[in-house]
Amino acid sequence: MNEKWSNLNVYYNSLFVGHLTKTKHQNSDEYAFTYTQEYVESDQTVPLGVNLPKSFEAYSCKDKLPPFFDNLVSEGWLRENQSKALNKQDFKGDKFDILSYFGFDLIGSVSIKQDQNYNKLCPPHFDYIRSLSDSQDSNLSQASCVSIDSNSTISGVQKKVLVKKIYSEFCLTTVDQLSTHIAKLESERFPHLIELEYLSTRVMKILLPNDQIHNVQIDFIHELMENALIVERFDRYYSNGIVKRKHFEEFNQLLDMHSEDKYNFSYDEMGHFMRNSRLCKHEDLLKLFKRILACILIGNTDAHLKNFAMFHNHDGSLSLTPMYDIVASSFYPQLNTLALTLNGKKDAIINDLKPKQIVEFALNPKGFGLNAELLIEIIDEFNIYKQQAYFFLENENTNEKVQKKLAEMIHRRWNGSFEGVKSYLDKRKNRKTSK
Repeated sequence: MNEKWSNLNVYYNSLFVGHLTKTKHQNSDEYAFTYTQEYVESDQTVPLGVNLPKSFEAYSCKDKLPPFFDNLVSEGWLRENQSKALNKQDFKGDKFDILSYFGFDLIGSVSIKQDQNYNKLCPPHFDYIRSLSDSQDSNLSQASCVSIDSNSTISGVQKKVLVKKIYSEFCLTTVDQLSTHIAKLESERFPHLIELEYLSTRVMKILLPNDQIHNVQIDFIHELMENALIVERFDRYYSNGIVKRKHFEEFNQLLDMHSEDKYNFSYDEMGHFMRNSRLCKHEDLLKLFKRILACILIGNTDAHLKNFAMFHNHDGSLSLTPMYDIVASSFYPQLNTLALTLNGKKDAIINDLKPKQIVEFALNPKGFGLNAELLIEIIDEFNIYKQQAYFFLENENTNEKVQKKLAEMIHRRWNGSFEGVKSYLDKRKNRKTSK
């Protein structure tokens, strides 16, 4: 027998889509998403996700939110602060609760609101949560206060807040304000993190000049009294002076994986998804492969499923979003293994990768399935652009030690993993010819 149930309203932009419900049984919880009849029957509406086609049937999941919604919930530092705020009001602070209170400014075009008419587990009004961010709690930093003073959430474990550019300054967003930028903050655990991400992002753009990546800059946030890496949001745009949303899904959502599974897939499976989906274009398949290869070259070991994403276009097709969350994380010795499986090997040490592994990754028919000629062309391009990256790192005015170490990392990886690709392909070709 059901004990309690709770209901949230789901919106696509301003359009009411359906209900996300939590049913509490004696020994378990069940979550379900259901489209409204009007949304399903309308010719003008689109599915929320690849794995959520319009249907009258409920999408149910035991003990976890359905993957699409699970991946909308904050992670790390932000989730910890939001959960603490809810705990202080005697609520579990679980993922469902977080979406119910911090669901206005999510990634993409979806927002979530409490349904006061049906929500039997409805926590106190949001104003009570906001009151927790005042000075009465001396253990809360200013940034922590901000994280629970805005009706928003964003995934990723790095310490961050959401901001909006007003004239020439970046200001913290508050309840019911859509952000236009993400402000990433420094980390005690990982020194020089914002400088490293700034340099990594700029280098990535040099290596992939025909790809897209939004502007990043290091700027001072007056309300926090500290510097932050300011990242322009690719899922927001202005129309007649009003901030609008653009819809996309991370690969974790596209592959129907829960948030905690973002490290449990392989790079090949992303390629396999794109090659076998009628919604994806071949040029995006090649673009994704180049991004992964460039991540390996700069030492971005944390390139997991939630760090790659695709837009939902008006014609129903999918296309890659701009690159984001680019950090040469192997800068830190403890982060020296690849986030996802490569060539069937999990936790591959990035500095141990050989040309053979790069070739097998590129040519794998169950992955990206490229040919040798195309791989050589890509390697030749990287060889040219890496020289421009070295020049940038020698002349940029940030932290000289970080710049120098990043250049050394790229040089070492090029010599160990990339430079011998052509030679290995020749040997491979000769072996086949001699048989």
